[in-house]
Amino acid sequence: MLKINDETCYKDSLSNEEYLRTAGYPTGGINKSIVSYFKTLYCRIKKSIIIPCPIHRQPYHNHWVKVQPVTSEMKEFFPVALNILEKGVTSDDYDFIGETNIQQVQLSLMDERRRPIIVNGNRVNVKGAIGQLIHFSKRYFTEMKWSECGVDVEKIIIHGLFTDGKTMKFQRPHTDYPYVTKTLDPTARVTTSETAGVTKGVQKKKEDKDNTTLTAKKLKNVMGTKSGLSSKSLSHRMYSWTAHMPITEDGMWINLWFGPGYGHAVYVPYGETLFLRSDMIHGGGVPMSVEAKGLKKYYRLHFYLPTDLQPAYPGQNNYDHYDNVTHIPDICLLPETSFDSKKVS
Repeated sequence: MLKINDETCYKDSLSNEEYLRTAGYPTGGINKSIVSYFKTLYCRIKKSIIIPCPIHRQPYHNHWVKVQPVTSEMKEFFPVALNILEKGVTSDDYDFIGETNIQQVQLSLMDERRRPIIVNGNRVNVKGAIGQLIHFSKRYFTEMKWSECGVDVEKIIIHGLFTDGKTMKFQRPHTDYPYVTKTLDPTARVTTSETAGVTKGVQKKKEDKDNTTLTAKKLKNVMGTKSGLSSKSLSHRMYSWTAHMPITEDGMWINLWFGPGYGHAVYVPYGETLFLRSDMIHGGGVPMSVEAKGLKKYYRLHFYLPTDLQPAYPGQNNYDHYDNVTHIPDICLLPETSFDSKKVS
C-alpha cells in the first residue's frame, strides 16, 4: 500500500527492498523469496485498486467530474444543432475566447431576424430551432436526474462553440462560476477584468456584473426551502455545473486541472457529455499532438446548469482560487506548445 500510494501521488518509487524495510522487515531477513512474494502481492492489489481509465473517469474524481451518455432523442437533434452553429449563426455573432482559436455564441440571445436553415430538405426557422434545442436539452438533463443535484433545468444557458483545428494558444485555466466561498461571502467580488467573450451588442446590467454574491435574504430563503435536507445533501446541491457536449463525430477536447501544476488534455467522444462541477478548473484547446488536419472544427454545446445557491454569469470567467487571493493561472500552468494527449488516449 505504501508503494501504491507513492505511485498514485506521483512520488518517486523506492526499491522493493526499501519498501519492505519501511514496513518493518529487518535488513537481514529480506531475501529473494520475500521480494518475489512482495512483487506478486503488490501486482494483485494494484490490479484490484487502480482502474485503467483516463484520469477524468477515475472514481475518485466522480464527485466533480462526470461522463454521461447522450440520449437517442438528444442525439437525433444534433444535425439541427450543427446547422444552427454553421449556417444559422453568422461569423459576426461569434466571439473569440481570448487569444485562442475557440469561438462561441450564446444561442438564447439570437433574435427573430435570422434566415431559415435547411434541415433534411425542410426550411427551419433558426429561432424556433433554438427553442427546440432548449426543450430537448431540458428533457435530457431531467432524464439524467440533474434536478436531484439542485440544478434548475429551467435556467440552463446554452452556448455554441467550435475550435478551429489545433490550438497554438490555450485558453487560460479558470472556472465558469465564482467559487462557492465567494458566492456566499457578501464582502467578495468577482474579477471581471477578463471575460470569456460576451456576445456582441449585449450589455450586462451593472448589478449583475459587480455583485455575484447571494444576498442574506436570498440565502436564508434557499436554506429555508432546503431545511429538510442534511447539511451534506445541501452542500451537494449547492454546486452548479457545466455540461460539454460534442455534436459531431470529431468529438471535443478540453484541458482539466485536478490540482496545481500542468493540466490533462481530455477527449470527449461523440455521444457522451462531460459534466464539470463549478470548482473544476478547465480551459479549451486542442493539443498540437492531435491529428486535426483540414476542416475539423470540433463543434460542441456548452451548458450552464445553475443552482439556486450558485447562479450563472455567462461571459465572465473566474480566475481567483478558493482563498479569493491566489490567481488560478499562477498555480495551474499551461504547457509551452501542447498537452500530452497520450496520457488520455
